[in-house]
Amino acid sequence: MQAAVSQGWLQQVKLSGAALRDAERSGLEQHMCELAAIVEQCADLVCVTDRDGLIEYVNPAFERATGYAREELLCATPSLLKSGAHDELFFAALWRTLLAGQVFSARFENRRKDGERLFVDKTITPIRDARGVITHFVSTGRDVTAQVRADERLERAQRALAMVGECHRAVLEAADLAALFAHACCVMVELGGYRAAWVGLAEHDAAKTVRAEGCSGLEAVELAALCGGWGDDAPGPLATAIRTGCTTVSGGLRGQEARGMRGVIAVPLSGAEGVLGALALACSESESPSEEEIGLLEELAGQIGFAFEALRGRGLRRRALALLEAAPRVG
Repeated sequence: MQAAVSQGWLQQVKLSGAALRDAERSGLEQHMCELAAIVEQCADLVCVTDRDGLIEYVNPAFERATGYAREELLCATPSLLKSGAHDELFFAALWRTLLAGQVFSARFENRRKDGERLFVDKTITPIRDARGVITHFVSTGRDVTAQVRADERLERAQRALAMVGECHRAVLEAADLAALFAHACCVMVELGGYRAAWVGLAEHDAAKTVRAEGCSGLEAVELAALCGGWGDDAPGPLATAIRTGCTTVSGGLRGQEARGMRGVIAVPLSGAEGVLGALALACSESESPSEEEIGLLEELAGQIGFAFEALRGRGLRRRALALLEAAPRVG
């Protein structure tokens, strides 16, 4: 009798243990489903790679931010998003930190599928198995592209304001046209932060050529090559600005993107008799300049155009006086 009771109790314990394990398994599965739903719906960018850096998972936020579908990213490496903004030392420090089992955090400048820049404040965490061996890496990140662009626009506007102030002083102090154009171009590069600056005057000859008057910056030669003339068939932002009398913004120069030149702004130089020429600026940023920046550049171009006419008029008067003094006196 006692043996029968003991046997029944043991069986009950076994059944209770099995039920507990099933309940634990069911609870764990539910917990995993909830966790997967959280990651899938998370606004942050989530990416999981194996130890070799091959992508095993990305969430929808990662797809939306990068422009790549999950199928395009699986089995690829995050280097697919490289923009060239980070050097080898940056990535060496990244891998050295991760393989040491430590967390790596930094702001990454990546490149979307459509070529646009993507800024992400990212944290990468090594994942270990039960033996303590690193098997995976999980990165979570916040898309801060809008914030970075807003900061860049503000910085560009501040640089442009300082540049206009210095150029205004140059206009007041310029002794001749050559000094005016040379100083203005240097200020636009050094204070304005542009890759290159170039000033050209429109000739009213049969070929409608453009005469270079001043330049500064490493890419000034490439910038000048954009405008050999301003005739009806002449391409490029400088020719368009001279023909239309309107500021023209274009994409980067062919072959120059890798060197940092991503855009060109051409602003007409106007005087009392119409368009005199154009001011061209090569930008480092791919984003179009703000209205405030364009307004400041047009103000600067107006100052240069006014000074050009004033200095040219002063030179003409000097030459006229010299001719009068040299002319034979009658009587």
